[in-house]
Amino acid sequence: MPQGRPEVVPDDGLTTRARRSIPVLAVHTGAGKGKSTAAFGMALRAWNSGMSVAVFQFVKSAKWRVGEAAALRELGRAHAESGIGGPVEWHTMGAGWSWSRKPGSETDHAASAAEGWTEIARRLAEQRHDFYVLDEFTYPLAWGWVDVEAVVQTLRTRPGRQHVVSTVSTVSTPAVVISAPTSGSGKTTIATGVMGALRRAGHRVAPFKAGPDFIDPGYHALATGRPGRNLDPVLVGADLIGPLYSHGARGADIAVVEGVMGLFDGRIDENFALPARGSTAEVARLLGAPVLMVIDARGQGQSIAAVLQGFSVLVPEVRIAGVILNRVGSARHEQVLRQACTAVGVPVLGAVPGADGVAVPSRHLGLVTAGEHGALAREAVAAMAELVSRHVDLAAVAALATTRVPGATWSPESAVGEPVPGRPVVGLAAGKAFTFGYPEHAELLRAAGADVTEFDPLADALPERCAALVLPGGFPEQYPAELSANTVVRAQIAELAGRAPVHAECGGLTYLMSDLDGHPMCGVLPGSARFSPRLTLGYRDAVAACDSTMFRAGQRVTGHEFHRTTVHFDESLPAAWMLAGPGGAGVGEGAVRAGVHASYLHTHPAAQPESVR
Repeated sequence: MPQGRPEVVPDDGLTTRARRSIPVLAVHTGAGKGKSTAAFGMALRAWNSGMSVAVFQFVKSAKWRVGEAAALRELGRAHAESGIGGPVEWHTMGAGWSWSRKPGSETDHAASAAEGWTEIARRLAEQRHDFYVLDEFTYPLAWGWVDVEAVVQTLRTRPGRQHVVSTVSTVSTPAVVISAPTSGSGKTTIATGVMGALRRAGHRVAPFKAGPDFIDPGYHALATGRPGRNLDPVLVGADLIGPLYSHGARGADIAVVEGVMGLFDGRIDENFALPARGSTAEVARLLGAPVLMVIDARGQGQSIAAVLQGFSVLVPEVRIAGVILNRVGSARHEQVLRQACTAVGVPVLGAVPGADGVAVPSRHLGLVTAGEHGALAREAVAAMAELVSRHVDLAAVAALATTRVPGATWSPESAVGEPVPGRPVVGLAAGKAFTFGYPEHAELLRAAGADVTEFDPLADALPERCAALVLPGGFPEQYPAELSANTVVRAQIAELAGRAPVHAECGGLTYLMSDLDGHPMCGVLPGSARFSPRLTLGYRDAVAACDSTMFRAGQRVTGHEFHRTTVHFDESLPAAWMLAGPGGAGVGEGAVRAGVHASYLHTHPAAQPESVR
């Protein structure tokens, strides 16, 4: 028994012996503190005491796996076969509750959660089990799927000696989503400026970009000192947005999410729906975060009220919490705009004058990457932060930030499982020519046991003992002569490709070709790459055309294309993908050769973590 003198004794009139007979009601909370592990440990103790144990796991995805599930189910089988311990039941919402066997979907999670709680309440009333685990109970509580007062009353008045332990995640890092009615409204300038200004004010800012874009996150990283990350429901699925957000926001006290295109713009599907898949509005809804609109005020006055009113009522669950007026012409212009916004109940959090000198240079694929600009990029980001600091109410921005992101945090270690032995070196191309990549890729590789070493193909040789190679996208077409001049690394890559895994996307694909606009490249893939005046842009559904070091034949993925180059392969090369869906069904894309998997398709590794092994 514990020794010592208790500091506080409950004034409940009970003896210590009587108090020990009270059934346990425990709530485990905190971020990354072993909440579920502790709950399942208690369940193991209960099983060993011969108690009937029931676990109800409120996770939305049937793919979510925990080792304790296998252990407890095995103990349940042991009881059924030999009578040792107690009976065990395990039920998961995302797989369809075992008593109904209905698969989950994005539209029925609320009904499924309510059904789950109704069943739990019924079993409590019947005293069906001795020990209950309500795992990740944040979901139904935070999203309003289950009435909190009903839960409290049911647990408080449960009959008999039924023990209940619940795991509840803490409140997630508050966020604000910065969007606009259209592209070209100054969204990137304002969002990056808000990130930098909040950091100047002492905040720890986590930056995010809605959609697949690689360029804006580079500027976000400069503004915040943290990796810029993407939140794209099309690439990773809606269920991963919350966990990826929580992963990227760890250690921050506020997050800023820059939107993509206009607020409701997303993937074009045959069935029109709002919010569109992959839109800023969908990301805001999944995060439960407010939207701050950036509106280019040039050429309009009172009409801004109609714009804000329309955006506010179109999808009510997407909350327009404020507006930043951009490119305001004068004090009188600002006054008119503020009056119009007030008339429709949208607070103005800032009025930014036109500032032609505060911008990020652009070229054929949009903004020039931060990695190519160096000191100029840092100066541009500093200017954006200064502009926002002078003209935006940062305290008001921080005050409106909030999120509802219940559930577990994504973990690269959990996604890949046990690391491989030996710490194999994986070369990751970087530098000015290869800047397109998601930070989760390197995180997954390291979690899988790799020693990820960056190198610059413009100037460096391959890392020593390189056992695999990742060639991400970027702008190699801007540096063909310089890439061609590094004959040492080109020869090394050609040799490595014959015996080791090589994963190339977009710009990395063109670097592996025989030539790029007439400049000799690595020669791993016979054929030519050429700059094209035509922009290829959009999401692609694809099926792996054959087995490779990255994907198994028949595996389905969704990726994104973003390039102004074309490649002409030798006809003998097998395709990496067969495209599916409108505009591409049955068309081969990319190439596979030995350990090489090369394609224009950008995929997000968090959606296919097994591809890094």
